Amino acid sequence: MTTMRTAPAPALPPSAFAGSYLLAGVAALALVSAVGGFFAVPEFSYLKGRQAQDNGAAALAGVGLLGFAVLAVGFGVLCLLLAFLIARSSTGARVLAGIACGVSICFNIGLLAVGAFQSVPWYGELSRILAVGMLLLSAGSLVLLALPSSRGHFRAVRDAQLLRQP
Repeated sequence: MTTMRTAPAPALPPSAFAGSYLLAGVAALALVSAVGGFFAVPEFSYLKGRQAQDNGAAALAGVGLLGFAVLAVGFGVLCLLLAFLIARSSTGARVLAGIACGVSICFNIGLLAVGAFQSVPWYGELSRILAVGMLLLSAGSLVLLALPSSRGHFRAVRDAQLLRQP
């Protein structure tokens, strides 16, 4: 019986390694945004309710910000998981990370353009800072994971996996 030996998968290139770390940074900033959102809910609800002179508006504003914070937690966990999987040379995670970075870039540009959460000054400022940070980290991760060295690595990993299949 002969066994076919395949070459081990190449080591993760520095560009993919750095891209995964930048994606982990996106996750960290998303989680900071969520924590800030949870703390801003009471003040945001009160101010929106007072502005509209309606308790229903206050409740709706609070639920909206709470929903945003929950989505930020989910996005942060997703980015952290993708960063871990990219560091383990998962080709599918690289593709999903590109999509997640694109969504993050679009969302944060929209957040900056709209100027959301400005009624709570400290949270509005925090949101702007975090949006700029997430924009930079998302764009950096997207570029690093799309570089030829990263693409070549993930292509080699995919080819090695195909050779191992019977």
